[in-house]
Amino acid sequence: MHATFLSPEQATELGIRNYLNADVLAMYSQAKWPRKRTSFLFRRCVIAWGCGPAVAANRLSVAQDEIKAAFNAGADCVLLPRTADRKRVAIIVHDMRLAEQLAAPDDVWVDLRGLNQIDGVHDAF
Repeated sequence: MHATFLSPEQATELGIRNYLNADVLAMYSQAKWPRKRTSFLFRRCVIAWGCGPAVAANRLSVAQDEIKAAFNAGADCVLLPRTADRKRVAIIVHDMRLAEQLAAPDDVWVDLRGLNQIDGVHDAF
């Protein structure tokens, strides 16, 4: 059997395709939101968490109810710390400085500031 390596162009194309596929997955997890808002949230989380697109899309999908509740409450952030039994709980935080103080290094938090300006309205579900 003959194995070949990807060329740099093929690797770049594959990375872009994986990123776009994960962006679509994140969009479907927030199905009632406008496309621009979900893409903005997805890109912001990939950068903030320093993870790959598939991991970010999965985290957003798992926490979609908590994210929607925090957004509808007008919160700045939703903090998703891990509990001792490895389950996630949601802490809706209305001040980003408090979220930064509460977060442990392995906690996941979603910055919601600016999401309602993406499409000009703050629409609740």
